[in-house]
Amino acid sequence: MLLHALDSIERVMLRYYRPEKINIASFGNVLPHLHWHIMARFQEDSYFPEPMWGVKQRESTLVLPSFECFCNEVTKTLETNL
Repeated sequence: MLLHALDSIERVMLRYYRPEKINIASFGNVLPHLHWHIMARFQEDSYFPEPMWGVKQRESTLVLPSFECFCNEVTKTLETNL
């Protein structure tokens, strides 16, 4: 179910933001719980193509559509598909 949710979020993110690519990472070694990062990546972002917690490649003024609207789209999709 968790992997299905991650896939659904990725699909909404691809449709909504139209990124160059998506990075998905799971972490459980730093914090005492497992958590996931699902990141839309753009050639214009400050770190592309490096990881977002890596070495900054450039300054960026990337302007993206509303995060609130994105969250609403994700909520609708998860309610429908899970």
